[in-house]
Amino acid sequence: MPASRTPSAALSVDDVRSIVGEIVEERKRDAAIMSHRPSLSERSPVARYAMLFTLFALTAWIWLAPPEWMMPPAAPVPTQTFVEASDRVALYLVGQQVKQYERAHGRLPSSLGDIGQRGAAVKYDTTANGQFELTSRSGATFLRYRSDEVPDSLLRTSLKRIGAVPR
Repeated sequence: MPASRTPSAALSVDDVRSIVGEIVEERKRDAAIMSHRPSLSERSPVARYAMLFTLFALTAWIWLAPPEWMMPPAAPVPTQTFVEASDRVALYLVGQQVKQYERAHGRLPSSLGDIGQRGAAVKYDTTANGQFELTSRSGATFLRYRSDEVPDSLLRTSLKRIGAVPR
């Protein structure tokens, strides 16, 4: 059991009154200082309008002419090599969707709309021997993917060019 602590000398009643009186006086001084400070609603209308105008001007400046430090850097324009590589990969992926549809339904789709491709720049044709061909244009380059071809002929180094696989 810990020993209880007792003050070495007890304070007299007058000492306690003196300490409490000092605390009360300090609180009164703090309250007087706070009461002389004007609240936001008590400030002059000119000061309020000046603050509102400043806030409005700052907001308009940031909105209409944002500073350079506030805007993210512009995305780099992709090179023609990157665009062609991306189009090759996209053509390959559409070919994989056609093959997946064929496995699921036992036949080739009648159009690319059957596999969810709408408005794509890819043309789809079926051949007499049950194969399909996808064609597209990437800039001046004509791209073609046939279902009986090895995908490497289409992809070549495209995955490396777009950064999908390490170089």
